[in-house]
Amino acid sequence: VLTFAIAGQRYQLKIALPVVFTKFLEPVDLAPQVFVQRWATLGAPGLECMQTFAAAAGPANATFAQPRLESLVNIAFASGVDDNGGTILSGAAALRTGTENAGGEKISVGCLIRLEMNEAYRAYRLTVRTAVPRVSESLARAIQKVL
Repeated sequence: VLTFAIAGQRYQLKIALPVVFTKFLEPVDLAPQVFVQRWATLGAPGLECMQTFAAAAGPANATFAQPRLESLVNIAFASGVDDNGGTILSGAAALRTGTENAGGEKISVGCLIRLEMNEAYRAYRLTVRTAVPRVSESLARAIQKVL
């Protein structure tokens, strides 16, 4: 419970802890052609974070990875983007912030991921693209932790 006062008015909030970065993500359903177009748009240097890492929580396959990323990271997956025998997942989410832009609207950061899986080597290659480099890095770290 968080208790505080603003201008003499007392407030008490019940907050579920820990507050995790991925709880501010909302899944975004994209058609394959829209995903590919947005992926290309975010291809500028510095907007991408790529990591290769060993599978730690289970097998490096879509049967394991997709439901974990859907439920724990709030990623929506676009089917039909890559046809590589089910070894590549492509997904999208939006990071909803409380920060307002100059027009008074809350800022939202689009996030795209591409997860390549090698079950034989128990390894992943993850690529995250957003318009904000720190968001790309943070999301990549969060995904690695659940896989």
